[in-house]
Amino acid sequence: MRYLLFGASSTFGETDFENGGWAGHLRKHLDTKEKHCYFHNLAISGNTSRDILKRIESETRARLRNKSKEEWTIFISIGTNDSRLENKQPNVPEDEYQNNVKKILRIAKELAGTVIVISGHPVIETTCNPWKNRDCYFLNERIKTFGRIMKDCADKENILYLDIFSKLESRNNLNKLYSDGLHPNKEGHLVIFNEIKNFLEQELN
Repeated sequence: MRYLLFGASSTFGETDFENGGWAGHLRKHLDTKEKHCYFHNLAISGNTSRDILKRIESETRARLRNKSKEEWTIFISIGTNDSRLENKQPNVPEDEYQNNVKKILRIAKELAGTVIVISGHPVIETTCNPWKNRDCYFLNERIKTFGRIMKDCADKENILYLDIFSKLESRNNLNKLYSDGLHPNKEGHLVIFNEIKNFLEQELN
């Protein structure tokens, strides 16, 4: 199989530079399971649905290499950067986010046989409000709201959706899974990877 990942800093592996974050663990797992896989992590720090909508088609087509769409799986994890507040205003309004996600998922379905959407994860609000002394705020209720919008879009397109937010929110040691309040640390990325691995084993096998 061949895999493409679209997302932002947590998908890129921010703060877990030793392993490449949950995506790095996923690549190693799939390589071992399949003996070798084509795995492209196309996440870019700071990306929102606006950014991914602009680039998902061109960056996917550049890597299809005349293979059938059934050989490709696209992972999409967006919403946290969309949900943030800057200067007391939404970075991306909810209605725009919904429209962006609808278009992104339809493009992904056209190009790949399997599309999997992964929600944003919780943040440690005491560290993220404000974020790095800027007029920038990440709120868990807003991340949840954007996750619900994404789930609704995924359900309507019959696309697999993994709610990572609720998986992490219920853990007692949440503070220990973050390096800076916004990005998972090495242990946090491993927890996310294991949730994704279990989800794939349940849904795709």
